[in-house]
Amino acid sequence: PNHRLAWEDGPEVMEDEGVYISLASVEQAATLSLDISVDTCNIFTLLKSYMNMAELRLLQGRRTAGLTFWSECRDVLFYLFFDGPSSPISKIGDCNLLSRLYSIVKRLVRFMFCFEGDIINQNVTLLDAFLLLQIELGQVRRR
Repeated sequence: PNHRLAWEDGPEVMEDEGVYISLASVEQAATLSLDISVDTCNIFTLLKSYMNMAELRLLQGRRTAGLTFWSECRDVLFYLFFDGPSSPISKIGDCNLLSRLYSIVKRLVRFMFCFEGDIINQNVTLLDAFLLLQIELGQVRRR
């Protein structure tokens, strides 16, 4: 079936042509995911949930709220896995761990480019981390 995202905040609508999913229903699922990841202390699910909420807020036109979730994700990620732009985990981590980190950093960078130059200039370390992680992941994959 055809699936389309309805940009209004109304309920889901079923029609012969497909399923329409509102941002309100996506928000319910994203909020539940965030709550569960906090309760279970699953860090990778938590980071993905922060980014889901950041991207959702951006789609809703709530840029400041999106930037708040994005900043929280960035801060937690750097606190747990990075020392400046480099990741000590990359020296001992396996390909799966590095891939998961790279996926989150890639989402952070993509989101960051939705904002003005000031935000980008303040987060050059994130770009450095992205490039270094990309190189390290490529090296691990070649081993």
